[in-house]
Amino acid sequence: MFISSDVQKSNGASGSGRGNLMARLLEKNASTSNDKKCSDEIRAIHKDGQRLDQTKNSDSSHSSLTSLSGSDKENERKGSPIVMKGSCGETVQMVTNYIRLATEPGKGIYQYWVKFEPMVDSRNTRCRLVKQLAHIVGDARSFDGIMLFLPHLLKDKVTEEKLKLHDGSDVTVSITFVKQLLMSDREAITFYNILFKRFMHILGLTLHGRNYYDSKAAKSLPEHKMEIWPGYVTAIQEFEDGVMLCCDSSFRVLSTQTVYELMEDLQYANEYNGQHGATNSWKDSLIDAVVGQKVLTRYNNKIYTVSDVDFNSTPRNTFQTSSGEITYLDYYHRQYGIEIKDPGQPLLKSEVKMKVRGKGMTEFVDLVPELSYLSGLSERQCNDHKVMKSLAQCTRISPEKRKIALDKFVTHLNTNPEIQQIFKDWGLSLAKDSLTLPGRTLEPENIIFGNGIQIQGDLSADWGRAAGSNPVLHGIPLNSWAIIAPKRSEQVVREFVNTCNQVTYKMGIQIRHPRLLFLNDHHIGSYVRELKRLNTSEMQMVVVLLPQSRNDNYSAIKKITCIENPIPSQVIISRTIQNPKNLRSVVQKIMLQINCKLGGSLWQVQTPVKNTTVLGMDTYHDPKHESKSVGALVGSMNASISSWYCRVYLQDPKRELNDGLEMAVVGCLQQYQKRNNCLPKQFIVYRDGLGDSQLEVSSKLEIPQFARACSRFSDDYKPKLLFVVVQKRIMTRLFLKTGSTLENPPPGSVMDHTITRRDLHDFFLVSQSVRQGTVTPSHYIVIHNTTSMTPDQIQRISYKMTHLYYNWCGTVRVPAPCQYAHKLAGLVGEHLHRDPDPTLLDKLFFL
Repeated sequence: MFISSDVQKSNGASGSGRGNLMARLLEKNASTSNDKKCSDEIRAIHKDGQRLDQTKNSDSSHSSLTSLSGSDKENERKGSPIVMKGSCGETVQMVTNYIRLATEPGKGIYQYWVKFEPMVDSRNTRCRLVKQLAHIVGDARSFDGIMLFLPHLLKDKVTEEKLKLHDGSDVTVSITFVKQLLMSDREAITFYNILFKRFMHILGLTLHGRNYYDSKAAKSLPEHKMEIWPGYVTAIQEFEDGVMLCCDSSFRVLSTQTVYELMEDLQYANEYNGQHGATNSWKDSLIDAVVGQKVLTRYNNKIYTVSDVDFNSTPRNTFQTSSGEITYLDYYHRQYGIEIKDPGQPLLKSEVKMKVRGKGMTEFVDLVPELSYLSGLSERQCNDHKVMKSLAQCTRISPEKRKIALDKFVTHLNTNPEIQQIFKDWGLSLAKDSLTLPGRTLEPENIIFGNGIQIQGDLSADWGRAAGSNPVLHGIPLNSWAIIAPKRSEQVVREFVNTCNQVTYKMGIQIRHPRLLFLNDHHIGSYVRELKRLNTSEMQMVVVLLPQSRNDNYSAIKKITCIENPIPSQVIISRTIQNPKNLRSVVQKIMLQINCKLGGSLWQVQTPVKNTTVLGMDTYHDPKHESKSVGALVGSMNASISSWYCRVYLQDPKRELNDGLEMAVVGCLQQYQKRNNCLPKQFIVYRDGLGDSQLEVSSKLEIPQFARACSRFSDDYKPKLLFVVVQKRIMTRLFLKTGSTLENPPPGSVMDHTITRRDLHDFFLVSQSVRQGTVTPSHYIVIHNTTSMTPDQIQRISYKMTHLYYNWCGTVRVPAPCQYAHKLAGLVGEHLHRDPDPTLLDKLFFL
């Protein structure tokens, strides 16, 4: 690992500041590394190019080529789109955020292979030579050093020109026609997306991360030292009804506070609390606050993730450049005209992954706190109600405002002269409005509580009031439990116990008075000692009351109660039960959670499937440490899909796809067989957390593990399998059109045509209701199905599953087993770092 600055090499700069190794590599290879790579690519395809050279001997005219329009070329596409459309539910009109992209007849993207004789290694030189051929190829072109893309067809299949190099030597440039790209070809889609990135720059937007934002329209929140930049996120993709642009509003939260200012605040707080001289206190607080957080360096508009704080380094330190050593103080003054005020401040470290000559490398970049602005939200800010409320007012915009922003963006694209000229050059046109399509709304689900009590479902998909006034589906008597709390919270605890007795009667949950264990202090060591003393073989539940929310304290408690001395546990922050006005509603939710953690169930919906287990899968990746990723599998164990069993497994860091899945499936099947005296005849699996690029790998890696797990029971045991990937991080928006206004579609709204993927069985489902902002649908992709379930049945069972998450008295965005797996993987990956005790796996202990 090498210590370096965050400054990249630029024209006129004295050096790159990337550290000794990078400086040597840049000096030696900066001018040739890309050229060498392209040279190798040329040699690799040289033999293939000989096939193209043979066209010289063929007819030089284009009489054998057919000039096809975009629409004609699309008709050449082999195979029809996959159409898996349902029909159940009420038809409604929905406005989408998809805009059609089309090509003019006779125009498209034509791909040519460019050969240089003798071979020219320098990519820059090759680009200059092609530029000299503008009178032949035109000004509208895209050349990557090997392949040339044009919006029109050249006169001849092979075009040759003799040019001069800078040293006066001759070079022959041959431009050979390869093919006309279909509008839906991967190369064409990539080209269109690159083109739209160029449009963003033309419109004056600034790139932050992967998206573009308008710094001129920033809204300031001075009371929170923040500003919000509005922007857009775009993607062009092929869908069932052609190539379209998907566009949505996006917001970037930036802090107006630098890391240096945060450091000063922490030092002041350290002195104010009477810890003057205890330097480790504020240093530890600084590390906790910034490590893992993203920062923005405004001088180059780049975002970095802080890996560490180096208190032994300062801006007085030097780093090596091609011109010699230079201090950070002098470098920023010369390069950016920035005077660093405090030369004694520590430096931040950021781990950066990069490629040098095609090989991946990792190095540390040095950042100056004074020049590093906090980006995004810290854990403390996320827990601050006032901060989140202010942000929500700016970022959670209504469907009407979101559509207005979309229309404004499309109008800018269609009226900007420079963009319109590029559209014209490439024969492209963008529709003036987004698509309005017919969708469907499924019937609301009835909620079934204990004693057969059934609550009529409605479009709000909220049964919080009913959950507190009806008996639970399966209540577990709470006969032996304990509460551990500080002595100063004794009155709060007694009020809590009294309220528990009041609310559980209507819920059908029997409880006895708990054992109260009061501590003389609130240090975490006192909690740990008391938890270790508990006789868990004689106790069902322990409730722990903490004075404040701290991640390390929570982790310490969960490690004891989930691993060392296993017992279902409920952690409560004291302020949540101190307000008498909402104490009853809070206690109701806590007691519902406790019943689930004991193995009980709260409600169910009517499920038509029999002899079926519904499973959810997810993976947790530690954002701060390169520890092992955690995979979680949660499966239903009964016909009403109200009882669950879970398994976890560790895998290599940052690995999303599960290679330890087989034994987890075996564990779930063994438990199912134990409870039902038979094995399930059908699996319904919901897989969370996969992107488009991982679908095929999941199909080849994860699905076979289900078959292998089943074969461990019998060679003849081959249950049917429905494997569905659920994507939450999507750009798609659906707006319900009611007259001249737009609203959020109600829960149960489905869109399964036109904007779905061309070659996939997929659909969009809105399953939850939001009170503020715009609802986001979830994307369901069926990648394997050996069942006889129709599209209507798959959509219906998926919607039913969103009603069964017991931590919320309403529908959630993904099927309940997915959400359970997400919670379990998060608990193990963030707090436990080990497998939980087997005695807890048949309970929802992780809620």
